[in-house]
Amino acid sequence: MRHMRWILLVLLSTAAWADETLTDAPPLADTATAEGEPAARPSLFGSLSRRQLLLVGLRLDASYQAGGVVVQGFSIPSVRLTAWGEAGEHISYRFSLGQTREFSTVLLPVVLPVEGYIDLHTPERLGQGSEWSLKFGLFTPTFNPWWSPDLSGVALPDYNETHRALFIGRDIGAEIRYEPVKDVLIHVGAFNGSGLFNLNTNNSKALTGGLRATFHVGNLQWMWGAAGFYHQQADSASVNYRSDWVANVFTEMRFEGTDWRIGAECFGGMLTDSIRTTGPFGMAATLQTPFFPGTKLFGRLETLNGPQNIQHAQAGTILDLDPALAAYIFYRYLDRGNGPENIGEVRFRLNL
Repeated sequence: MRHMRWILLVLLSTAAWADETLTDAPPLADTATAEGEPAARPSLFGSLSRRQLLLVGLRLDASYQAGGVVVQGFSIPSVRLTAWGEAGEHISYRFSLGQTREFSTVLLPVVLPVEGYIDLHTPERLGQGSEWSLKFGLFTPTFNPWWSPDLSGVALPDYNETHRALFIGRDIGAEIRYEPVKDVLIHVGAFNGSGLFNLNTNNSKALTGGLRATFHVGNLQWMWGAAGFYHQQADSASVNYRSDWVANVFTEMRFEGTDWRIGAECFGGMLTDSIRTTGPFGMAATLQTPFFPGTKLFGRLETLNGPQNIQHAQAGTILDLDPALAAYIFYRYLDRGNGPENIGEVRFRLNL
């Protein structure tokens, strides 16, 4: 017991000393270090703060569907673990692991790096983003508002079927974005054109570009844009030869302060391989309207005529259960040219 009393006395004395010391300590947010050492070190792109620059996010979709010919029952149609952040005033980055199925028609989900890029940019202007940006690494080329963003930024349960069949998905390359004024974006890019699954062994290359602008009339935001890509691989005499180009024109109207939005687009091009040339053409439209508080209705129509014929209609309800959790209850009619499917689905999306 005598020893226990000495131990308790020492602990209480230590706690009192620590309390007096920490009272005068700087706050944790202060990046200052030892005396004479700067709080930030110089670098090629400005100053790198010693703060924690790594943020982590998770998006998880859990679903149950009935009526499908190939897929039924419970599934995890999409999952994404993302780390992102900034390293000084001019550098940002993003790295994501996820399923390839969410942006392709592959039924077998494969977890791979689906994003991994560094973005060098001019300082952000207040409320306007960066004037110049150079992004390089693995990402989706900027195309249109329903394809290029992360799925959590799309006001629909999944990507358009026509986009997944026709557009360029995740690829390795570089892209320059320029915003000369607020709400105007110009972008050009160069990519391998071989996607996530293959090394670039066929001298493949893809070029992308586009322009979009948003006009404000009262509470109405009206966005117009056009984008396209050119892809070529191998020599014209090779059995692996491909030469494709696709163009896309799109528009979307939103009403500030509400959940009203309506969008429409058309796309077409020319797909050439060593055997044949086809000219796909398609259209798509989306609609979202508020219903009850915390509830929205949505609908989508798509059609594509080309090497793959697609007819797709989707309608349902979005329930905002929590700022981080939404439920999608919807019906879809889908025909990829091998017979129609009538599918009902309930999907929960957790976005942290």
